[in-house]
Amino acid sequence: MNQQDVYEFQEPLIPDNFCETPICASTQDSPLSIPYSIAYSRIIGNRVFHQNYKILKLGYYPGNTKLTKKTPSTSMQYKIPDKYKMETRLSGFEVTCQTKYMSSGLVRYCVSMKDENGQMQTVHSDKSASDAGNLFSTVSSSCL
Repeated sequence: MNQQDVYEFQEPLIPDNFCETPICASTQDSPLSIPYSIAYSRIIGNRVFHQNYKILKLGYYPGNTKLTKKTPSTSMQYKIPDKYKMETRLSGFEVTCQTKYMSSGLVRYCVSMKDENGQMQTVHSDKSASDAGNLFSTVSSSCL
């Protein structure tokens, strides 16, 4: 796998003013209008990376809310919402990314795209969003 195709999602893609309580989020009592677009830039070494996201569904924080793994640079952890859904580009493809809490207690991270025949192709990971992105990168390279 090419180094530029390794994805690491470290920060939440949820606006700061999103309500973090399960009651507020589950009743759709949010100050945001959906879809909500975010332009994100991040500096790694001497390179600047830009990414655009469109949040389609904020989801909600269930009673058993899971946290992301600690980031190496800041040791921060973030809450992972259930049924969060957004669009972005990975490896040159328009994709939809979403989370789903499983009955086992794990969070499933899904990355989907339509192939050249209009069929939905999906990869998922029960490890992390980064793992799902990397799995997608492997699969999408076979679609080129």
